[in-house]
Amino acid sequence: MKEITKYYSYRITKLEVLPELSQLNNGVFARSMILALIIGSVLTLVNQFNALFGSYSLDILPLILVYITPFIVITISQFTGIRQAWTDGKEGYIPMIQEHFVSTALSHRIPTRAVTIGLIIGVINSIIILIVLFLGTGAIGSAPIAFLGQTFALPILFGFLSQSIAYRRTSKLIVEYMLSETPKESLSE
Repeated sequence: MKEITKYYSYRITKLEVLPELSQLNNGVFARSMILALIIGSVLTLVNQFNALFGSYSLDILPLILVYITPFIVITISQFTGIRQAWTDGKEGYIPMIQEHFVSTALSHRIPTRAVTIGLIIGVINSIIILIVLFLGTGAIGSAPIAFLGQTFALPILFGFLSQSIAYRRTSKLIVEYMLSETPKESLSE
């Protein structure tokens, strides 16, 4: 990667026309929907197993939230990961394809955004749950603590993973594009 560093300022202007980036953005909603369906189904099995296969009644609000929450978190996280990789590329940072996944997840401002998104979504979900619980029973003392904890922890985790994957995917496209546009004689100097 060092070989193309001195030619990078010339390449930066070319990044504005990277056609694959628009395709990345188009796939965000499809990826988010597929992952939300998988995650929501697993969480429904874990959280409402007795309602699905036993005699308990199905709780509709948690059922809705376990599908909507991952969709929102993953969508926002993918867009922010793509945008961060794009910004890093335009600012002259050459993303390393060989960077370990953990290194990516713990840098590029991903932890800050993941925690922020997770906390915002967690607070919104908790408020919704507590309001519905209060309206239904008149008290919030019977709030399911495990479910409330889940509303914070899982969005943070999904945020870390989604942003890291989107960042790496976009970085790889940027590097491939830069390498394909760099004249061969420039790399050999």
